[in-house]
Amino acid sequence: MINTKKSIKRILLISFIISIASILIALMLVAISIQNSPIPNFPFAMVEHMWKFFLIIPLPLASLILGIVFIRKGYKCKKNIIAGIIMIIVLSLYGSFTNIFSSQISHDTKYLTKISETTNIDIPTAAYVSIVYDFQTEDDSLAMVKFNDDSMYVNNIEKNSNWKSDISFIPSDVNNLFILSLTSDYEYFTVYNTTSNTYNNFDGELIYFAYDVDSKVLFIYCY
Repeated sequence: MINTKKSIKRILLISFIISIASILIALMLVAISIQNSPIPNFPFAMVEHMWKFFLIIPLPLASLILGIVFIRKGYKCKKNIIAGIIMIIVLSLYGSFTNIFSSQISHDTKYLTKISETTNIDIPTAAYVSIVYDFQTEDDSLAMVKFNDDSMYVNNIEKNSNWKSDISFIPSDVNNLFILSLTSDYEYFTVYNTTSNTYNNFDGELIYFAYDVDSKVLFIYCY
């Protein structure tokens, strides 16, 4: 009987600890998923995978159920119930982020066709694309494109004088520090002005391009 009580207390303690640690387990799962995604550096990659927090809910749910069952049998396990409820709520809130932002995120390669037609820049559609749109208008967007084969694309960039190997040609008053930080390690840059249909002219609506040869990723920012 004593051994049974000790075993139950041990199980309750372990389930409590696992329940508390469930948020860390969820974060690890999301981190691994991001690392294995086609474009790990996509700014909204974490949001896309946060639905996986729901997968961890059974851990605090088990703590909650055990707490309810054994508190009725006289065991002091209120902490299991409290921890279970709190962590279920926390995991559910974080897990819902994917659904909340789902309308802003897309992987439709038609986006590349639209950008190509607007800028006359040939962008291969044999690629994986991650796009996030502005909440208020789809005219403003950020996209990262992972090419399957970029040999021809790099060759075209190197022969095109509109592409620069240094970002200093962009005036400081139109620089977006966040965007620049995301593309600081990229090799080629250009800006297309959709208002005047010219390159590297900064008065009007702009599309910023940056290309990273090593990762085969094209960065597109419409603003």
